[in-house]
Order: sequence, then C-alpha cells, then structure tokens
Amino acid sequence: MFAQSPLILFFALAFAIAWIIWVAIALLIPDLSPGAGTFITIPGSWAPTLAALLIAGRLEGREGVRSLVRGLIVWRVGVQWYFIAIFGPILVAALAVAIHVLLGGTPPDIETIAAGLNLPSEEANFFVLVIMFPIVFLMLCFGGPLAEEIGWRGFAQPRLQALIGPGLAGLTIGIIWSLWHLPLLGLVPSATGQIPLWGYLLRTTAFGVVFAWLYNRTGQSVLLCLLLHAGLNTLWAFGLTTITQDTQLMVLFMILVGLATIWAYVSLTRVED
Repeated sequence: MFAQSPLILFFALAFAIAWIIWVAIALLIPDLSPGAGTFITIPGSWAPTLAALLIAGRLEGREGVRSLVRGLIVWRVGVQWYFIAIFGPILVAALAVAIHVLLGGTPPDIETIAAGLNLPSEEANFFVLVIMFPIVFLMLCFGGPLAEEIGWRGFAQPRLQALIGPGLAGLTIGIIWSLWHLPLLGLVPSATGQIPLWGYLLRTTAFGVVFAWLYNRTGQSVLLCLLLHAGLNTLWAFGLTTITQDTQLMVLFMILVGLATIWAYVSLTRVED
C-alpha cells in the first residue's frame, strides 16, 4: 500500500495530523488570543514534514529520510537565488506600493507597519524596522517554513512532478496547501488580515507554482524554498496590515502575484518541453 500510493498517503497524513491537532486546540482552548494562537498552533504545522519522514522511512529506510533532509543542505546556488528568496516578497509588495502611489494612493505610514509588529507607535521609525527585519526573518524560519517545506517541496514536489510535470505539480500542491490551512485560519483569523478567504486560498495556490519554480531552478533546494517561505511570512508580519487596509493596494499586490505565478508556470512548462 505504501509503495503504490505514497503521495496519497502523504497528503492524507499531512491533513489528518494537522487537522486533529488544530481542531483539538480549538475545542480545548476556544478563546485563543491571536498572539497565543500563532504559537500554540505550531505543532500542527509540522504535519507535512512528519508525514514525509514517516513515509520515506517506511519505503526507503534511513536513506529515504537522509535524502529528504539532504534538500536542506543544497546551498551552493547563485547569490541571486538567496536574494530572490529572502527579499523577493518584500520587493513585490514595494512595487505594488509604488504603483499604488503613482495612481494617487496614500503611501503606508511607519506607524501602521509597526502596529502589525505590535510595536508601540512612539518607537516606530525606519531604522527600527530595518533592525527588526533580520530578527523576525530568522525567527520565522523555524516556524512554518522548517515545519512544512521538507514535506511540501522535499517530498511531494519531486514525486508529483515526475508524474504530471513541475508546473502542474506546483499548482496542485498549491491548491492542497491552501486547503490544508483552513482549520488554522479558524484558530488564527488574523492570519489573513482583511483578505477574504477566497483571496487567501487563491494567493496560497499561486505561491505553490512560484515555490515549484524556485525549487527546480536551484537544483531542488528545499533550503531556498524554506527561505522563500520565511520571506513571505516576514512580509505578512511587516506588511499584511498595510496591504489589506487599502483595497487598491491589495488588488495591485494580488495582480503582481498573479503575473509572477503565470511567468513561473510558463517557465516551468518550457523546461518540461
């Protein structure tokens, strides 16, 4: 059974482990604050990696587990890939802000950004935010990115793209990845800001394609996917409140994400051909 359908088993386990943990938390602690919810839900976030390690170990033994973990040490790639992974999300948001301002929109203020980080407004300034960026980024690396990427990209992406190609595999994983988050969004509604649920699901699906593109362009580096995941989460920490408070800015950001997704998909399809 394991050998015949490892991908189906992986997705089933990733959902089952995470959803059981998150639903149990919701039932046992119904009045979670947003801050507490963010931390207490982390154990469920490890479900994809745990599922991947269990199945790889069962199918291929220690070598299967080592092969999965090895993706985290694929680091010898061009410096540009590190730049794209770490700063790409913030640069896309910055471009959206620039277009927003050119169209007559109001630029975001530092106080609003600081509020998203729970910083007192009197302590908010550009220098503080610059100092906070690497601190927040490194902290977030050890949350969802490390907990998920060995599973989604290290296990599922190479196996699924061997069957249906990298672009379609990234899109499929993106859809599954977005739906996997549903109980978590119920526990921590602030995770979506003011983005409607459909927008959140669409955005996460799109990122599945972008992650597939980065994974294949960097020699199947799970490490770079982890850094991109952390870069996205850092953007949410710094800019989610700002982006979602203005409809025009949010739409511009979603359009840019959509264009990046289309480009990544076409690029992957050309490589496949």
